[in-house]
Amino acid sequence: MKSNCLALLTCLGRRFFDCVGSGNGIYCYCTDSSCSMGANGTCVAPIQAVAGTTDSVEILRQIQDPSTIVGGVVKEAERFHRTAACDQFCGCAF
Repeated sequence: MKSNCLALLTCLGRRFFDCVGSGNGIYCYCTDSSCSMGANGTCVAPIQAVAGTTDSVEILRQIQDPSTIVGGVVKEAERFHRTAACDQFCGCAF
């Protein structure tokens, strides 16, 4: 599990502005909020590994639920994106 979490954090870090910076971590998993085109986001494999499933409905639920590991990691990344620290180190708009 630890290696899966590290892989997810690495992916989120590399794709920070694409998926987390959009204001909704769902875009790390699919390109629209309902996954109408399937799991086609930038961090599909690590999200599925941490979620323990490939079921898009369950993964979307976990992303929205900060009590799950996937949801907690995504929410922390979103929170960081909205801080002054992000702007100082990354040039994010907050």
